[in-house]
Amino acid sequence: MSFRLQEIIHAIEQGPAYRYLSYVVGVIFFATIAVFYDSALYRNLSTVEGMDAAQLARNISQGKGYTTDFVRPFSIYLLQKHRGETNALPELHPDLANPPAYPALLAGTLKFMRGDYEIRTGIDKFRIYGPDMWITGVNQALFQVAVGLVFLIARRLFDPSVAWVAAGIVMGTELLWRFSNAGLPTLLLVVLFLGLCWALARIDFLGRDTTDTHDRQILFLGALMGV
Repeated sequence: MSFRLQEIIHAIEQGPAYRYLSYVVGVIFFATIAVFYDSALYRNLSTVEGMDAAQLARNISQGKGYTTDFVRPFSIYLLQKHRGETNALPELHPDLANPPAYPALLAGTLKFMRGDYEIRTGIDKFRIYGPDMWITGVNQALFQVAVGLVFLIARRLFDPSVAWVAAGIVMGTELLWRFSNAGLPTLLLVVLFLGLCWALARIDFLGRDTTDTHDRQILFLGALMGV
């Protein structure tokens, strides 16, 4: 029994389990920082563009389609020109300003939330709007993915020590934490960009490996980058 326990301890301290344990600790550390940051500095969505994306996502999640309550004069002009109608203010106005990926991601989250959008507390007691907090959670999850991608890229190009330092610097960047509260698609774009960088680094590594051929992996990563 004691010998088996020693093997487990050795695997945790020196074996492959140590690497995965360090990853788990990193995820828990990020989540702890997120909780403290939101507890101290969360102010609901802080930008008009973020609120615009949120209401668009709400309409999608409620089955109203890609429609908006934020009607812009230019979109009215475009609809009048396209439809040849004088009245371009139907009950459901299509959104022509926002790319669909980010609102669709938020819509899936709000659909899962199944919450009430009404503010039922008095204005003096109102502090946090629930749907906004869910959107912040999505953005902070994207932030965590971005930190992980920075770690993977730095480990691939340099070594684990550089990877941990790079991930720590990104995690400690206060501007990115503010973006996570703004409701903007910035962190989604960061994740997509870092994903492309990781795929390129992976393709370069596989191409240099002379011990085996990795044509399928390279083709898959290339197709994924194209998508």
